[in-house]
Amino acid sequence: MQGGQHQRLVGRLIGKGEKMRAQRTPSIVTAILTAITTLTGCAGIEPKPIQGPNGRPGYTMACSGLGRSIDACYEKAGTLCPNGYNVVDRPASYWATQDVAGTRQGLVIECK
Repeated sequence: MQGGQHQRLVGRLIGKGEKMRAQRTPSIVTAILTAITTLTGCAGIEPKPIQGPNGRPGYTMACSGLGRSIDACYEKAGTLCPNGYNVVDRPASYWATQDVAGTRQGLVIECK
């Protein structure tokens, strides 16, 4: 192998390594973000058991804050009550400080 051919081959191999690293980086970042989102979404909802107004099992959940959303609460309600549920209440409260304002949302359900 002559010197010029050797340099071109090494250049192609180095170029392939850089391309592989560039292709791996987005997938690693995506995997990490997906894991964080999944963990915070699931860990954030902590249903508290109650007795519903019709005497059936029910749950109350806080649906706002870190890793929590009303959609995540509805998803959790479906898991807790596989035969369906009725929404008993969706309490909401507003809060504010001098610099920040927000909303607290909740969900109260009774299993069918």
